[in-house]
Order: sequence, then C-alpha cells, then structure tokens
Amino acid sequence: MEMTLDEVVREMNELERHMEKFEWKYSIKSSEFYKLVLAGIIEEAFELHEWLGLYKLWLNRREHYLELLKSPSPLLKLTQPIKADFFKTERAAA
Repeated sequence: MEMTLDEVVREMNELERHMEKFEWKYSIKSSEFYKLVLAGIIEEAFELHEWLGLYKLWLNRREHYLELLKSPSPLLKLTQPIKADFFKTERAAA
C-alpha cells in the first residue's frame, strides 16, 4: 500500500525522535554518523546497528517524501513544478 505524504512525514518525525537519543548520547548528528560508518571509521557496536538501521529507514522515507512532494498536493499550492534535482542541493541536507 502506498503511503501518503502525511504518513511519510509522521514516520520520518518518529524516526528522528528515536535517532535523536543517539545523537545526544554520542554528540553527533545522524547524517555525519552515517558518513563515518560508510567510510569504515566507526568501530562496530551492537547499539550502533540500531542507529544505522533507523537512519537507513529515514533515508528511504526521505526519498519517498521527496517523490511525493513532486506530485500535486491539496495542501501546498506550487507556483511551478518542482524540478527533479531541486532537493539534491545542500539546502535539503539532513
């Protein structure tokens, strides 16, 4: 079943609340944590696998969210269509 924009945003917010616990504990934002994991710089720990899984799920939901934003919305009235690469800039970094 296809998730609505509202459902995707709510799930992203819930994931962010869970990730925030790790961000506070380790004093690093999830996006930088993910970059360090991909580079193999962080030592593996069981707890970090949970954080990594949450962030990967968040990234998946974010992609879905960005796709849904390109569709017409009854709540947001766009003055022009959103270009495919619009959200790939730094202003959309998580």
